[in-house]
Amino acid sequence: MFAFSLRPSVGLNGAKLNAARMSAVFVQIGQCGNQVGHSFWSESVDILHCENKKTGTKHGKNPSYSERLNSLLTNSGKLPLILLDSEAKPATLFRTSGDLGHFVREENVIIEKTGRGGNWAFGYCGDRKVLGKGGDRNELLDLVIGRHRRELERSEHFTGTVVFHSLAGGTGSGLGSRLVEELRSEHPKSFLLSVAVAPHSLGESPLQHYNALLTLSHLQQFADGVVLFQNDSVLEDTSNLKTSLQKPGASKAQPPSSVSLADMNSYIGGCMANALMPIYTSSMHSRISCSAKFEHRLWDLISTGCPDSKMKFLTPVYAHNSLSGRASWDKLATRLKHTSSMSPAFAGCKRMHTSSLFAMARMSSDSMVDFDRGVSAKLKLDFQKHFNFSDDKLKSPYLCLQSPEPNFSQRKSVSAFCNSSIVCGFVGDVLQKSKVKLDSGAYLHWYSRYGCHAEDFGAATETCRGVLERYMQIP
Repeated sequence: MFAFSLRPSVGLNGAKLNAARMSAVFVQIGQCGNQVGHSFWSESVDILHCENKKTGTKHGKNPSYSERLNSLLTNSGKLPLILLDSEAKPATLFRTSGDLGHFVREENVIIEKTGRGGNWAFGYCGDRKVLGKGGDRNELLDLVIGRHRRELERSEHFTGTVVFHSLAGGTGSGLGSRLVEELRSEHPKSFLLSVAVAPHSLGESPLQHYNALLTLSHLQQFADGVVLFQNDSVLEDTSNLKTSLQKPGASKAQPPSSVSLADMNSYIGGCMANALMPIYTSSMHSRISCSAKFEHRLWDLISTGCPDSKMKFLTPVYAHNSLSGRASWDKLATRLKHTSSMSPAFAGCKRMHTSSLFAMARMSSDSMVDFDRGVSAKLKLDFQKHFNFSDDKLKSPYLCLQSPEPNFSQRKSVSAFCNSSIVCGFVGDVLQKSKVKLDSGAYLHWYSRYGCHAEDFGAATETCRGVLERYMQIP
């Protein structure tokens, strides 16, 4: 299955738009989840702001900017967002982010008094000494669920939840897993998307493979889709992208060490903003009347990218030009393919097979005509070949439009989300390294003290093996 989404927020000739309200509630958990989530909102607001880096001009007072910004907010004028961490950094990030800080509801910034020690069981089960023997409730979890319920009630319509978190940390992995499980129980018919960040393979914590194993198992059971960013791949992809954006005649490619954590977060945020920004339609642009079917829908990424409930893991890749750049669509497509071919996530995948692919392009409306003249079909064929994607019943690309002001920004970007056997490398590595530790009994007492025992690891291992086997069977 393939969908290509092309999204401008303004029609030709300045057509007035009917803005769709954000229909999801966003939850950011732990240090990683909050940093990535902050980058996502910053990228989203920057797109709406339409800042021209050459002139420094902003359209912050433009009525159309206000209309588009309102599409991100609830009726109360706040972002449908909940932040949870063990320290005050997430609140500080948003408060020092200019316009963004004004749209965060103070009561939705939840700060723990203690962290989770990088332990999935502590995050998932809570402190059993506090809860009492046999206790299975987590006061912090109840607080987050209560805030989520209030945000749901404030929204005009609710279709699902997006959770930003990590696979390695105790809060992001453990509490994130518990929250996903509880949300599935509370809202069994709504969409549930996890944006998960995997740790570096060389190791950030001695418990990271246990944490990842248990989290992957829970996500497979309770989430509808998982966008999996691997830190090794994000680092390499960001480095390649920065190199490709260098001006002609510039110095040689910068090494990956020159990529900052902020650059990596911005890469993830930009990629997800492409997929989750609200949809806008213009009745004046009859060529793309099919865009109406996407109005008020943030979930095409799941419905198209994860049509099989046994295969929920999407590998993302992202490319863009600079705001002042004028890269052609052909060059941008080449940049995207080069980035993915150099990425560790794709390394060694000689027999990579893809079951579904969802790709998105974003541009200013004055770039739309060039894109429509065969570029969309060409990109589609390029993706099929590059990702080894074959489908006899291949669907025609969807054309939904979203962009900055016409003739103002030259920014172009493309994101692709690939549901393929690429994920086997990561899942297999987690299974293998977890098995080595489990066979020696390493660190198990750190988990058993919070109620997570050997049988829980056994069940998680079986679930992840099932995921691995299913992806290896892709024809």
